[in-house]
Amino acid sequence: MTTPGPQIPPPDNRPPSQQEQGTSGHGYRPPPGPSPGGELVPTSDERTLACLAHVLGAFVSFIAPLVIFLTRSRRDYAKVQAAQALNFTITVAIAYVVSGLLTLVLIGFVLLPAVAIWSVVMAVIAGVRTYRAEPFTYPLTIPFIKV
Repeated sequence: MTTPGPQIPPPDNRPPSQQEQGTSGHGYRPPPGPSPGGELVPTSDERTLACLAHVLGAFVSFIAPLVIFLTRSRRDYAKVQAAQALNFTITVAIAYVVSGLLTLVLIGFVLLPAVAIWSVVMAVIAGVRTYRAEPFTYPLTIPFIKV
């Protein structure tokens, strides 16, 4: 006589839960686009491009955010974040010019390194937060470009 094995429930056409898909986290993901709250749900590629726009913006000025902003054809997470990174790099460029002019009265020698450190630190923080798909807005940034 055989004992019956564990009963397997019939499929119910629902996405697997986190526990059902294991600890790897791979499996069903919600489709990209607006979430019920209205914000954008980024894909992995969009998060990577957004991170690159912020981090490269600190090292190659406005070129990388501008290229990412112009190559994205629709309003998605990467384009919105590239616009923020572009606004930040333009603001930092203005701060460099003002600091450079203020070297004539010696205060610029203190401001130039402060602006450089501030721009790198803020770009790294922005890159990490956008890669995690957390909302981020630069402080003290002039919004020149809006999406």
